Amino acid sequence: MKAFQDLKEKEFDRAGLQWHIRKITDNIDEARNFLDTIPGQSPELNRIEQMKKINKKKK
Repeated sequence: MKAFQDLKEKEFDRAGLQWHIRKITDNIDEARNFLDTIPGQSPELNRIEQMKKINKKKK
């Protein structure tokens, strides 16, 4: 019984860590998306403009 409880605790800890990592990366992506909408910034720093250029080259 003790071994089962230990396994469940480890599983819970791992799931919690994965959730926190996913939450952090989501927040980073949200911040990047916000920064890409700032007008007048350098096109080299704007991921939206970079993706437009890549898509034009593919056509």
